[in-house]
Amino acid sequence: MRFELELSGTRWTIDTAKPIDLSIPVNCQKPSGAKAWYIDPPSKSPVRLGNWVGSVARGGSVNFNDLKVNPHAHGTHTESLGHISPEEDPVEGLFDQFFFEALVVSISVGPNEGITPAMLQKSIEHCEKNSEAAGFWSKGAKALVLRTLPNNRAKLTTNYDHQGWPYLSAEAARLLADMGVTHLLIDTPSVDPEKDQGALLAHKAFWQWPEHPRKKATITEFIYVPDQVVDGPYLLELQLAAIVNDATFSRPLLYALESL
Repeated sequence: MRFELELSGTRWTIDTAKPIDLSIPVNCQKPSGAKAWYIDPPSKSPVRLGNWVGSVARGGSVNFNDLKVNPHAHGTHTESLGHISPEEDPVEGLFDQFFFEALVVSISVGPNEGITPAMLQKSIEHCEKNSEAAGFWSKGAKALVLRTLPNNRAKLTTNYDHQGWPYLSAEAARLLADMGVTHLLIDTPSVDPEKDQGALLAHKAFWQWPEHPRKKATITEFIYVPDQVVDGPYLLELQLAAIVNDATFSRPLLYALESL
């Protein structure tokens, strides 16, 4: 289906039959997906109730499995402020809409290197020079999708334990909050460094914690942005699993915008 919509004062059309999936699957059957934070890969095991087993291959009537997964460590997830606050306010119930104007930007950055405000501004300005994206950011896009370069499909299967990754500097995270970015998406396991002694400076700066908590803002980590996605404006659909927790598995979908 094709829809016409107005974003930032401009008429666009999207094709809902062509979503771009940014999520990394959580594979409990053959654990091979990306992981982090030093815990075991996701797993599953059939439920056993007396002599009954939840496995057709083992003589059960149906497959009925327990899953052991962690949203922070095993794939694409969206976090609320509850990730760093004592109240642990969940993501579930936070959203009143799931579609957002988004800008995709790519930034060349190395392992254990922080993305600076200057890097962000340069990437955003590059997008703004594109005629299709002109004024899109300044007129109110609320979601930013960060793709780190170099980019390759190994991001779908990398074990990031003790590897380090590019991260967002506290100053850059604060800049995004000041710009009014409500939903930040990044293709690393965390916006903060792997080893920061629990400082979580980028998380705190983006959520403006504890001075002015941004309770409606979210951070989505562990995404993968395919190479064919060009930097620029998109419509973002942020699908969330209905799990009451400070983080939940999510499936961000991008829809290419075509101007009318």
